[in-house]
Amino acid sequence: MQGVQIFGVKNSQATRAAERYFKERRIPIQMVDLKQRAIAAGEIRRFVEKFGWDALLDREGKAYSDA
Repeated sequence: MQGVQIFGVKNSQATRAAERYFKERRIPIQMVDLKQRAIAAGEIRRFVEKFGWDALLDREGKAYSDA
């Protein structure tokens, strides 16, 4: 079975929910804590190509409104 890679912050409620979702379904996960390791430019490019900017931006989040 192929696993999933989760990019998030360990103490984030959304990240914990994603981890729980996959663990409950016995899907292997690889967690990338963005406080420990920044996401690489190539990974960002790959996500934008696959999902588009609108799917990746949280326009209602505090970080977005602060920027």
